Amino acid sequence: MTGARTTHNRRAPIAVDIEQQVQARRPIVGQCRKQLIALCFAAILMATSRADENWQTEPIIPRSPCGDCFGPCVEPKMQFTLDGVLMGRTNVDGRDLIFNFNNGDVLLRTDDLLSEAEMGARIGLIIYGNEDRGLEFAYFGLDELGNSINVSADAPLIFPFFGGVPANPRNEYDVMYKSTLNSGELNLRHRSYSRVNLLAGLRILDLNERFTIRDNTGGWFSGTDNDLFGFQLGGDAYLLNVRRSIIFSTIKAGVYYNQADVKARAASVVGNPLRIRVREENSAFVGDLALGMLIPMGPAADLRIAYQGLYMDGVGLAPDQADNYSLFDGIGTFDTSTIFYHGGFIGFDLFW
Repeated sequence: MTGARTTHNRRAPIAVDIEQQVQARRPIVGQCRKQLIALCFAAILMATSRADENWQTEPIIPRSPCGDCFGPCVEPKMQFTLDGVLMGRTNVDGRDLIFNFNNGDVLLRTDDLLSEAEMGARIGLIIYGNEDRGLEFAYFGLDELGNSINVSADAPLIFPFFGGVPANPRNEYDVMYKSTLNSGELNLRHRSYSRVNLLAGLRILDLNERFTIRDNTGGWFSGTDNDLFGFQLGGDAYLLNVRRSIIFSTIKAGVYYNQADVKARAASVVGNPLRIRVREENSAFVGDLALGMLIPMGPAADLRIAYQGLYMDGVGLAPDQADNYSLFDGIGTFDTSTIFYHGGFIGFDLFW
């Protein structure tokens, strides 16, 4: 590697092999989305068409500690939630990654490496107390977003990597980008009105990223690990009754302390690798929104179907750090970005 830097701003069409790989994944993701939508509509039709003589026909609201509710009213001691989640991600700040050495055309961007959607899960438990109060534990995890792509051209390819570029650029590289998200929260809940629950609590989030470029002589490896800890406020509201179902919304937001580790290593089959590890600290913001439908499935169960969005600002992404630090002295500036997760979930609530 040399210490030279090169700046390019031209964007060329993605190489054919990259486009083919991305296109090959789209029918699979599209088919999964169609199946999920079909399942949601089928569940709504089945649930709303059920006729149970033991149930009253008046609208009902969800079974948080009851107070004033319509129809059969259950005052639960506990509530268990399990959701299957399908979400994708948008990077607000996209970056150019790999360039054609001869003309400076951009062959790969961060947007090309993001998979369209991945599966995840949410698990929650609410323990209800007296006076319309409750204690909530919740976990949310999203599987690895990202792709592995082969980039090739009929000219040498270059890329900035922590203070330099490849000393002997190749015509082909294997690129891998993976990002995982995990979240845990502990909230105090208070039922302020018949259809509104307010919450306040602590939340931790872990955004872990890996970015790798390889050839037949070695590789360039980097990663960031964002550990966020903070306080959040929010609530959920039951907005509207539609036949026996309820339209609901949930919103949460908080400011977080982010302790981030930035790691990088350049290694070849000969010689000692260059490596750095830097710890950075900054503030971040996280906002969480859900809008969907609750469908009562009996006296102690609800079906949940909803859209969900998760907004994160002030987090460090692995590809973004490559042109902000130096492998030779570890000096650099932590580059923060804004990302937006969006998708939907389907699951159920159980009460007892």
